[in-house]
Amino acid sequence: MNATITRDMLDEGTHASQSLRPPGFMGGDENQARGHLLARMLGGSGDTLDNLFTITQNPTNSPVMRDFEQAIYDEVNSPTGGVVTYNVYLEYTDDRKDSMPKYIQLEALDKKGNIIVDEYLTNPAHEQQQQQRRRRGVL
Repeated sequence: MNATITRDMLDEGTHASQSLRPPGFMGGDENQARGHLLARMLGGSGDTLDNLFTITQNPTNSPVMRDFEQAIYDEVNSPTGGVVTYNVYLEYTDDRKDSMPKYIQLEALDKKGNIIVDEYLTNPAHEQQQQQRRRRGVL
């Protein structure tokens, strides 16, 4: 996902629709969330699967990813900010349609090209899915 975040986008996003199930999603009982590629607070839609993926809720989605998204929000909303270029990349270990990402890479640059966020997160939900596949003899 690549986006240019501007002030008019802030707080315009929507919560992840409970009716949508991104690949691999098993639910909150499994400590999973419907993660936004473009965060809700940054204007991302929760009404389309194109912007959602399965992520471990605690701690990956919140507080870790949320805190990085908050740093972007704060930069855009600052008196000297106003624009941030934001990229999110999901890394998978296979091409299966029900797979969830193993890694999430976040990159954000301010309008001068200074790095705000440059992080590579592990998604524990991926390993959880791999263990379940091994138990079922699918791997």
